Amino acid sequence: VRAMRHLAPIFARQKSGAAVSVSTYAAREPELTYPLSAVFRAALSGFLKLCVARHGGEGWRINAVLPGFVDNYPSKPEALAKIPMGRYAAVEYEMGATIAFLLSEDPGYITGQGLLVDGGLVRAI
Repeated sequence: VRAMRHLAPIFARQKSGAAVSVSTYAAREPELTYPLSAVFRAALSGFLKLCVARHGGEGWRINAVLPGFVDNYPSKPEALAKIPMGRYAAVEYEMGATIAFLLSEDPGYITGQGLLVDGGLVRAI
């Protein structure tokens, strides 16, 4: 929310802009292990949707990545067992490349989305 407050005048001046927030898979599929995080991240998803509804016509693209477990934390066997790909996401490659893509001009019509980068962890359809 604070970042968007700072970006809003810049995006308005240049009549375009792209922003990506890093959230969590729990925004889509809450877990009892992370109750507070799940609630706050679901609220963040709602905020991003409202920003797009308000500013999408002004050329703003606002998205989120929803990572599962990422290799900047120690691997836990119980977490690995839940991930169909059997490993954590790589910060530099999977996370960085996905964010760079969403910030580039290539996804010009993608906005208001929460993109799961979770190795198949979330099973919701």
